[in-house]
Amino acid sequence: MRWFWLGTFFLLCNSALAQVYTQLDFPGGISTTLWSINREGTVIGDFIVRTGRRYGFTFDTSGIFRSIDVSGAVDTGLRGINVHGSIAGWYRDTAGTNHGFLRRRGE
Repeated sequence: MRWFWLGTFFLLCNSALAQVYTQLDFPGGISTTLWSINREGTVIGDFIVRTGRRYGFTFDTSGIFRSIDVSGAVDTGLRGINVHGSIAGWYRDTAGTNHGFLRRRGE
């Protein structure tokens, strides 16, 4: 264990609490960004394909990726997921205007 001085506080760091990192890349994407995870362990994010188009996705605890694309959108991005599985995100329409959206579980 190590002690670190932070002004008037001490911070105790335990190397036994090492973190484990897992790489997640959407299959077929050239760039993947993760944005949020809920208590159930569902991760949301977005990925870019070779054409430069962006899509949203979910990754659940069973290891399944699901692509999410707003119909008619040029790009779709996801930014948050709550305990009920509702997802907040954005999309860009063909005129280049960004819009926010809320997708409830099961929709």
